[in-house]
Amino acid sequence: MKDMTIIDKKKIVNKETSEVRFVKEIDEVNRKIYSVPVDQLDAEPTCMAAASYDRRWTLYVEPVVEETPVPEDKLVEETPKPEKKTKKTKPADTDKQPDDPMKMGETITALEGIFDKLNAIYFEGKLPRPVITVQTTPKFYGHCTTKKVWKSEAEAMYEINLGAEFINRPKESTCCTLLHEMVHLYCVDNGITDTCQNGRYHNKTFKAECEACDLEVDYDRTNGYAYTKPTDAFKAKLADAGIDLTVRFARVMPKVKQKTERTPAHKYVCPCCGQKLSTTAELFLICGICEQPMDRQD
Repeated sequence: MKDMTIIDKKKIVNKETSEVRFVKEIDEVNRKIYSVPVDQLDAEPTCMAAASYDRRWTLYVEPVVEETPVPEDKLVEETPKPEKKTKKTKPADTDKQPDDPMKMGETITALEGIFDKLNAIYFEGKLPRPVITVQTTPKFYGHCTTKKVWKSEAEAMYEINLGAEFINRPKESTCCTLLHEMVHLYCVDNGITDTCQNGRYHNKTFKAECEACDLEVDYDRTNGYAYTKPTDAFKAKLADAGIDLTVRFARVMPKVKQKTERTPAHKYVCPCCGQKLSTTAELFLICGICEQPMDRQD
């Protein structure tokens, strides 16, 4: 972005999550952008590099609502007609229509609300609130950073990401993954070693912390106690807290094109001079030196 002034005091929108923010200030010298959520204009601005804006953000365009003009001869106040008593019908559940567009920003907001409720239930509300994202992680359900990777001049925050490929699982499973990552957040924020081998192997300390949060833990030799499942107690607490999460979409990764098997080559050898030739074709060959038919040896 060459001219940063075009977004000053303007709304910007995230291309991936549809999050809308308001740019409060720009620093052209250091190529920094300071923005806040559109519904929290008094919040502490978050710093963003201009390069990050180019990759993930664009200028927000307000939706245009067209109104049907009314002819001037119709601009008169109509006498209200008495309402007819009609049989009440149950309103259609428009939220579940298959053609509704996906609003990932609403999903992020829902996950933030679920984080707050799980934080209150299992951590006395003491966990620091992270930035929650939904991005592609085809090999993992989610991850939690070991450092505060989101920073502004005033504060820094951890990140919890849920894999975009698995976000439409049943709500108990998605909430289980979120709580799994919250246990990691609890451990890293309190200096507790819960993994080794660059975070891949989950140790018994992590297992104990998960079980204290009503999660069932399975083990394998490669990743340790890394596999968590929701228990009946966990599901009951979700229900008691009124936690609901409906995500109909998940990202589908393109299929990797399978490599076709190569046809093995046939070997031909001249019985006189020993000259060799390899080819996948079915041929009758004659040695150009000895003028003798070559033998096939496979």
